[in-house]
Amino acid sequence: GFEQTLTGMTVGIDSRNDIPEGIATLGAFMGYSHSHIGFDRGGHGSVGSYSLGGYASWEHESGFYLDGIVKLNRFESNVAGKMSSGGAANGSYRSNGLGGHIETGMRFTDGNWNLTPYASLTG
Repeated sequence: GFEQTLTGMTVGIDSRNDIPEGIATLGAFMGYSHSHIGFDRGGHGSVGSYSLGGYASWEHESGFYLDGIVKLNRFESNVAGKMSSGGAANGSYRSNGLGGHIETGMRFTDGNWNLTPYASLTG
């Protein structure tokens, strides 16, 4: 078996602005997370992740909206493995990540109900 702990925090700031015929929101965030895993048979590993990103949202008074987010990550990974033969297999590496999401849709509301068809793309 194994035991894993994960901790992290993200902080950010944004600004909501009334614009002609709608609302625009712009924001930025940064974060850090750390995961540690230990195995019953003696190995362990960890991953630290630093992130930075931004997002924007626009909603027209008609209910049409467009949202987008982009995020950059820096990963720092370490592993100390124990092979079945008793030998050690150790390593560490760094890598970068880039991700994003865009979504558009239309919000329909009438008193007690809300319907929001949308399309999105994540990469």
